[in-house]
Amino acid sequence: PLAHPTIMYKNTETADWVNFTHKEHADWLVCDSCHNKNVIAINEMQETKLHSGKLCGYCHGKVAFSLEHCEKCHNTAKIQ
Repeated sequence: PLAHPTIMYKNTETADWVNFTHKEHADWLVCDSCHNKNVIAINEMQETKLHSGKLCGYCHGKVAFSLEHCEKCHNTAKIQ
């Protein structure tokens, strides 16, 4: 079985960090659902891309919960 790493996105400006768990997605998607030409590398994560239908926005707001529910992803308080 494949490992399902957790990634902490800390480049979130004033918002809480994003604790991304691969397992929640891997339970019902195959790797190519996200790791393809529509979803780019971790260092390219930008909110403007999400809201223009790229990265997570490729599915969220269409077949997954809306991007308007920020707290669902921005779920970890920043540690100074």
